[in-house]
Amino acid sequence: MNQPMKGPMDVAAAGEPIVTAIVPRTFILTVADGTPVRVPGGIHEMPESIASHFYSKANGVTIYVPAKPPKAEKLVVARTLDDESAAKDADSARPVLSVKK
Repeated sequence: MNQPMKGPMDVAAAGEPIVTAIVPRTFILTVADGTPVRVPGGIHEMPESIASHFYSKANGVTIYVPAKPPKAEKLVVARTLDDESAAKDADSARPVLSVKK
């Protein structure tokens, strides 16, 4: 009697890394032990061995790797000037911008 075809998660070995794969179209992959595995089109979780198999790559399968979050920008903290003389020195050091009329 015909048994339903296995999917990628049906052939996952215990402890094998699972990845998110982008599969452009459905295809059938025959694994090393002769078992046919139906890999459906779409975005799916599957064993890394299936997603990185040469036949999967030939069918356009790519492993999704999320972008790294942007690094937090360094915050620049300005010191406060407590005495008036330091404030005057700071004001005199600022560049003067002029606008031509």
